[in-house]
Amino acid sequence: MVADKIGKKLHDKFTRGHNLTPEEHTQLEAWYSQLDAQEEKNLSSRTSGNILELEFKKALEATYQKLAQLSKHLQETEQENDQLRAENRKTRQQLEKVLVQQQA
Repeated sequence: MVADKIGKKLHDKFTRGHNLTPEEHTQLEAWYSQLDAQEEKNLSSRTSGNILELEFKKALEATYQKLAQLSKHLQETEQENDQLRAENRKTRQQLEKVLVQQQA
Protein backbone atom coordinates (compact mmCIF):
# COMPACT_ATOMS: atom_id res chain seq x y z
CA MET A 1 0.00 0.00 0.00
CA VAL A 2 1.41 3.34 -1.06
CA ALA A 3 0.97 6.21 1.38
CA ASP A 4 -1.18 9.04 0.07
CA LYS A 5 1.60 11.58 0.65
CA ILE A 6 4.06 9.56 -1.45
CA GLY A 7 1.48 8.96 -4.17
CA LYS A 8 0.71 12.65 -4.44
CA LYS A 9 4.41 13.51 -4.57
CA LEU A 10 5.07 10.96 -7.33
CA HIS A 11 1.99 12.11 -9.25
CA ASP A 12 3.16 15.72 -9.06
CA LYS A 13 6.63 14.74 -10.22
CA PHE A 14 5.24 12.67 -13.11
CA THR A 15 2.74 15.30 -14.29
CA ARG A 16 5.45 17.95 -14.32
CA GLY A 17 7.40 15.87 -16.81
CA HIS A 18 10.11 14.56 -14.51
CA ASN A 19 11.44 11.07 -15.06
CA LEU A 20 10.49 8.41 -12.54
CA THR A 21 12.62 5.46 -11.59
CA PRO A 22 11.06 2.06 -12.31
CA GLU A 23 10.38 1.68 -8.58
CA GLU A 24 8.70 5.12 -8.42
CA HIS A 25 6.66 4.31 -11.52
CA THR A 26 5.49 1.03 -9.89
CA GLN A 27 4.58 2.91 -6.71
CA LEU A 28 2.64 5.52 -8.71
CA GLU A 29 0.70 2.84 -10.60
CA ALA A 30 -0.08 1.10 -7.30
CA TRP A 31 -1.29 4.40 -5.85
CA TYR A 32 -3.51 5.00 -8.90
CA SER A 33 -4.93 1.49 -8.43
CA GLN A 34 -5.63 2.24 -4.77
CA LEU A 35 -7.44 5.45 -5.73
CA ASP A 36 -9.48 3.60 -8.36
CA ALA A 37 -10.42 0.90 -5.86
CA GLN A 38 -11.45 3.47 -3.28
CA GLU A 39 -13.50 5.37 -5.87
CA GLU A 40 -15.21 2.14 -6.94
CA LYS A 41 -15.98 1.34 -3.31
CA ASN A 42 -17.41 4.84 -2.77
CA LEU A 43 -19.55 4.64 -5.90
CA SER A 44 -20.77 1.20 -4.94
CA SER A 45 -21.76 2.29 -1.45
CA ARG A 46 -23.51 5.38 -2.85
CA THR A 47 -25.46 3.23 -5.30
CA SER A 48 -26.36 0.84 -2.51
CA GLY A 49 -27.30 3.79 -0.32
CA ASN A 50 -29.43 5.26 -3.10
CA ILE A 51 -31.25 1.95 -3.53
CA LEU A 52 -31.92 1.80 0.20
CA GLU A 53 -33.04 5.41 0.16
CA LEU A 54 -35.45 4.73 -2.71
CA GLU A 55 -36.83 1.67 -0.92
CA PHE A 56 -37.27 3.73 2.24
CA LYS A 57 -39.06 6.48 0.31
CA LYS A 58 -41.39 3.92 -1.29
CA ALA A 59 -42.17 2.39 2.10
CA LEU A 60 -42.73 5.84 3.56
CA GLU A 61 -45.06 6.78 0.70
CA ALA A 62 -47.02 3.55 1.19
CA THR A 63 -47.30 4.37 4.89
CA TYR A 64 -48.56 7.87 4.09
CA GLN A 65 -51.17 6.43 1.74
CA LYS A 66 -52.31 3.93 4.37
CA LEU A 67 -52.47 6.72 6.94
CA ALA A 68 -54.58 8.82 4.55
CA GLN A 69 -56.94 5.87 4.03
CA LEU A 70 -57.24 5.31 7.77
CA SER A 71 -57.84 9.00 8.35
CA LYS A 72 -60.58 9.03 5.72
CA HIS A 73 -62.17 5.93 7.27
CA LEU A 74 -62.04 7.57 10.72
CA GLN A 75 -63.75 10.71 9.38
CA GLU A 76 -66.46 8.59 7.74
CA THR A 77 -66.97 6.67 11.00
CA GLU A 78 -67.24 9.93 12.95
CA GLN A 79 -69.89 11.18 10.50
CA GLU A 80 -71.83 7.93 10.84
CA ASN A 81 -71.62 8.19 14.64
CA ASP A 82 -72.92 11.76 14.50
CA GLN A 83 -75.86 10.60 12.36
CA LEU A 84 -76.60 7.75 14.78
CA ARG A 85 -76.50 10.14 17.74
CA ALA A 86 -78.96 12.44 15.97
CA GLU A 87 -81.25 9.49 15.20
CA ASN A 88 -81.01 8.33 18.84
CA ARG A 89 -81.98 11.82 20.08
CA LYS A 90 -84.93 11.91 17.72
CA THR A 91 -86.04 8.41 18.76
CA ARG A 92 -85.74 9.33 22.48
CA GLN A 93 -87.82 12.44 21.92
CA GLN A 94 -90.49 10.40 20.13
CA LEU A 95 -90.44 7.81 22.92
CA GLU A 96 -90.80 10.52 25.56
CA LYS A 97 -93.84 11.89 23.71
CA VAL A 98 -95.41 8.43 23.59
CA LEU A 99 -94.73 7.87 27.32
CA VAL A 100 -96.19 11.27 28.25
CA GLN A 101 -99.30 10.52 26.17
CA GLN A 102 -99.67 7.11 27.83
CA GLN A 103 -99.40 8.62 31.31
CA ALA A 104 -102.01 11.23 30.56
